[in-house]
Amino acid sequence: MRDIDNEELLRLLAAGSIYLDVRTVEEFSAGHVPGAFNVPLLVRDEQGALVPNPDFLTIATALLEGKSEPIIACQAGGRSRKACALLGQTGRSDLLNYAGGFGGGRDPFGAKIPGYVATSAPVSTQPEPGHTYAELKERLLGSSGTP
Repeated sequence: MRDIDNEELLRLLAAGSIYLDVRTVEEFSAGHVPGAFNVPLLVRDEQGALVPNPDFLTIATALLEGKSEPIIACQAGGRSRKACALLGQTGRSDLLNYAGGFGGGRDPFGAKIPGYVATSAPVSTQPEPGHTYAELKERLLGSSGTP
C-alpha cells in the first residue's frame, strides 16, 4: 500500500484508474468522485449502528480483479487505510490509499491533509450505472448473497 495526495489522485483519475470509495452508502450518495465505485467498509445493522460489512472483501476483491493500482478512498483516510490492510491480506501489494480522502484528513502528527473537495474538481451525486453498492452486490453476489 502506498499513500497518494491530491496531485497524484487527479493524475491517476485522468489516466483512468479505478476509484473505490469505502464510505457508507449515505456518504457516497451525498457526494463522491465522478466514476467512483462504492463498496462500504461499514454498513448499518438492524438498529442503525455501523458494523463491519461482511461482504466487503468478497465484493471489493471481485471488483478490483485485474485492475492495477486501484485507488482506495474514504472521507478522511482512516477507513481506506483499514480497507487497504484487508485487501492486502489477499496478496495485493499495489493498492493506493488516498490519504486525504473525500473531505480531508490529518497526518499522524495532526497536520491537515486536503481532500478531494479541496481540489475544486467536480463532485457527483448521481453514480454511474453499476457503481452503487446495491448494484455491485447484486451483480457480484447475486440475490443469494454468495458468489
